[in-house]
Amino acid sequence: MSLMNSIQTDITNALRSGQKTKLETLRFIVSQIKYKQIDLRRDVTDDDVVTAIRKQIKELTEALEQFKKVGRADLVQENEAQISILSAYLPQEISDDELMHLVRTFIDEHKDAFVQNPRSFTGKVVSALKSKASADRIVKVYNSIQGGK
Repeated sequence: MSLMNSIQTDITNALRSGQKTKLETLRFIVSQIKYKQIDLRRDVTDDDVVTAIRKQIKELTEALEQFKKVGRADLVQENEAQISILSAYLPQEISDDELMHLVRTFIDEHKDAFVQNPRSFTGKVVSALKSKASADRIVKVYNSIQGGK
């Protein structure tokens, strides 16, 4: 079952069981995924869905920090619940050692492009490995490797 179908099934289950926060959160992410589908002009893949979920989690996390600064405990709790709901749909991320190995392997496989312009190579590494780890972790590992060379 695709990730999108899983989310649709969970929307139905949340509606039946009266889980308001889960229902609203999943409906919102489905709308974001559908906007992405319109932009891409094709059916979305599981990678597209994961990207949309990660983007939403990032936005919720940023808002969460702002709410903590201004003392809005109600909104902090709501955002934490939404992040928890969405995080359940993300694939398990790989360890830092595995990520380091994959980044090094990717660099070795594309040595010519890396040597020509290591800075512009960052986007290629992130694109290739984004289903395995978050973009900020990939960039952090890549930069540590690049700094070590």
